[in-house]
Amino acid sequence: RGRILGTLSAQQNGFRWFSQGQPPVEILFTNVKHAIVQIAHSDNIVLLHFCLKQPIMVNKKRTAEIQFYKEVGTVVEELEKRNKRSMDPDEILDEAEEERQKQALNVTFEDFCKKVECATDCGF
Repeated sequence: RGRILGTLSAQQNGFRWFSQGQPPVEILFTNVKHAIVQIAHSDNIVLLHFCLKQPIMVNKKRTAEIQFYKEVGTVVEELEKRNKRSMDPDEILDEAEEERQKQALNVTFEDFCKKVECATDCGF
């Protein structure tokens, strides 16, 4: 429920998430019941969700499910509606850059998951 900026890394026996000012969260591979991976296709979020066999403590609360995600680019909400027949060149460049970032993040994320699969018998 709480969203806290941090870094997720794969260790020898599990995952470790850490953030400045927060105690680290450790998830052992042997405690992962299910892992759900979602790469960014139509949306702008890359997601890793764990269902755990045994709950762990996160911010002094027990949880059996935890997820980590990364947003691609920035989400811009257009407040005024304009009738556009064609997109302006800056908007085209912005969309192309966001698509490039999305593809790069997908590749990085898929590589991370493949490395974890190879290092463990925990399949994603």
